[in-house]
Amino acid sequence: MRPEEILPNQRYALIVWHLSQGETFRTYQVAEMFGVSKSSAYRMMCHISQYVPIHIYRGEWQVCALREQAGTATTMRSRGL
Repeated sequence: MRPEEILPNQRYALIVWHLSQGETFRTYQVAEMFGVSKSSAYRMMCHISQYVPIHIYRGEWQVCALREQAGTATTMRSRGL
């Protein structure tokens, strides 16, 4: 399947799955993976980070450590999720 044939929700799912397996990504890698601009890839990762505990550390997107997730439940609760 070519990158442009992957639907946006499928892109999000693929990224989350890879991150859940312990992989890390630089924004340009996400852009190359899906054939989008770096700014689009960055926006995609920011959208994911609103609902999945990921962050960018030293230029790499990764899953937050457990101690960094402490505030996530409160944030999600305040959004009504």
